[in-house]
Amino acid sequence: MGQRWHLANSEQLDNFRAYVGQMWLAGKRPTVEFLPDKRSLSQNDLIHALYREIAAQAEDERLVDIVRYCKLHHGVPILRAADDAFREFYDTAVKGLEYEQKLKAMDFLPVTSRMSTEQASQYVEAVSADYFSRGFEIEGTHG
Repeated sequence: MGQRWHLANSEQLDNFRAYVGQMWLAGKRPTVEFLPDKRSLSQNDLIHALYREIAAQAEDERLVDIVRYCKLHHGVPILRAADDAFREFYDTAVKGLEYEQKLKAMDFLPVTSRMSTEQASQYVEAVSADYFSRGFEIEGTHG
């Protein structure tokens, strides 16, 4: 089992450096992997607020329908482009389904919860642009 370090301040960084130095001196070659930041709670709140804002203006769509649509049309392409394992799974298990089945699959397929901070920002922008282009007033985006 490996060692995980959360480097939030200079003391933690110094401890990490000392640990790696000790490993190096002991003849071990540490491997360091940088993991993408998961989306923040504020991004999570923003995504759900965006869904609610759209639903409040949509006359013929329920909130669940908007979430499904956004995940399928905006979230899936972002993850497929960035994650080989997700793309392989999606293409094998979901891509061949009928459209309505794909929408329902979004209830069970983690999409936004798999996104990094950067991907979540792309997602918010894509959803906002989509609905803005259809005449929705999206607060805080597109002027």
